[in-house]
Formats: sequence, structure tokens, C-alpha cells
Amino acid sequence: MNKLTSIVKEIESQYFHLKPVKDFPILTGISRKRWGLLIRGEKEPTLKEAHIISKMLKVDLSDLLD
Repeated sequence: MNKLTSIVKEIESQYFHLKPVKDFPILTGISRKRWGLLIRGEKEPTLKEAHIISKMLKVDLSDLLD
């Protein structure tokens, strides 16, 4: 399990179930398919994606990077 997956699972268990909405790709520039790959730990986020996700989830960028 990568750091992104761990952080999202922690947030989901505490607050809500994070599901990409219809506007998710427009808001983040990350496709729903790519998001699925990232969440499942099949791919690591690029630095740009990690920056976007850190802002979206309100976590430090360093928390998302290995």
C-alpha cells in the first residue's frame, strides 16, 4: 500500500467515502481511471498529481511522496 492509499483510507474511515464526482477530472486534471490506479497503489502519483492531491485532501505534500 502506498502513502496516497493509506492517507485516503484514513480520511475515508474518519469522515466520508471519497468518490470521484463527474467534475473530478475538470477540478484536478486527473482522470477517474488514473485516480483509481493511484488509489489502488498500482501507480505512483507524479509530482504534479501529488501537489494537486495534497491541496485537495489538505495534507502535506511530503506525506504523499515516498
